[in-house]
Amino acid sequence: MNQAGRVQRHSILLLTCVLYYLGTGGCDRSPTDPEPPDPTDYIAYFADVNSDNWVFGYHILSGQLDSFQVPALPTPRTPSLGVPEPRMVVSPGGESIYLALEDSVLAVEIANPQQVEVLPYAAEFGVSVSPNGQYLAVLNREGLNILSTDGYSLLFHDTDRVLFGGFSADSRVFLASHWPDYAYRLQIEGGFNVQRRVCTPWRLGQVIPSPDDSQWYLLTAHAECDAAVEVYDVNADSVIHRSVFAGYGEIELLPNGRYIPYTHPGELVGVCGGGGSSFSVYDITTNEVHPVDVVHEGGVQYHAMRDVEVTPDDTWIVLSAGGLVAVVNANTFELSNHVLLEGKNVNYLTIQNSP
Repeated sequence: MNQAGRVQRHSILLLTCVLYYLGTGGCDRSPTDPEPPDPTDYIAYFADVNSDNWVFGYHILSGQLDSFQVPALPTPRTPSLGVPEPRMVVSPGGESIYLALEDSVLAVEIANPQQVEVLPYAAEFGVSVSPNGQYLAVLNREGLNILSTDGYSLLFHDTDRVLFGGFSADSRVFLASHWPDYAYRLQIEGGFNVQRRVCTPWRLGQVIPSPDDSQWYLLTAHAECDAAVEVYDVNADSVIHRSVFAGYGEIELLPNGRYIPYTHPGELVGVCGGGGSSFSVYDITTNEVHPVDVVHEGGVQYHAMRDVEVTPDDTWIVLSAGGLVAVVNANTFELSNHVLLEGKNVNYLTIQNSP
């Protein structure tokens, strides 16, 4: 009898159970239980401002790259303090792209880009769509407009000129900044109630609420080379953490409420210099900052990522700068996938905000 034949029966059963555990999720799992779902191959959309109105869709797992043409793109962004940025956002389910233009908003059907609806609202300060897909916020010099995505009727208007607006994960709150002094909070449920609050002595940029709205995560600035990520305790009415960095960037919040990835593209401002890490991650639970280097094959490190988005399943951080789009694991902070488009200038990175 060979060596394999001499293995005791209980060892064979143990090995079988281990293999079954590794392959299907555990020895206690029934063969009739459904298989865990495959990871979602989310699509990161972006535009090349040097092209003739082309929008690209990068499948972050498979690496597939799609493209389609739209009637117009927003005016290119200016990466300096206090300048609002026209944006492009994708609907929560990934069906439509909203383009914020100086004189209107374009709602483009992704599966049929020739199907375009023009909304008669200037959007020089950008647009935002709620995770439940019911509301579209349009920001302009006349104030804030909240539209219903069902027919795009106007639900609410306010004359506060707000910037960098976004919805909470449950779509009940819209939060924005009135540059440079106060946070603007709109409670949508119960009749559109507005709260204005000064929450930092620094100039206020982005404001993102925690899942339970007990904390607000702020992107603030003191000068062109002094920006910060701040944690504001709503109940205590105080800033409880501030991480200062060089160069104004962008912040995002993982849906699980633990990590805040943020960019600091100092050299894009022209006065802060380059170098340092590609981006950073603030761990809310441990109060620690993790510098992250995006390194691809050949050992080349990409400095100064600019745009940052996160997937709604807490799995991936997606970043862009120049012609690069990089996909980073949200748990290990390691590069998982990337595409480098020579000669292109990636702008308006966006990804759906609902699974």
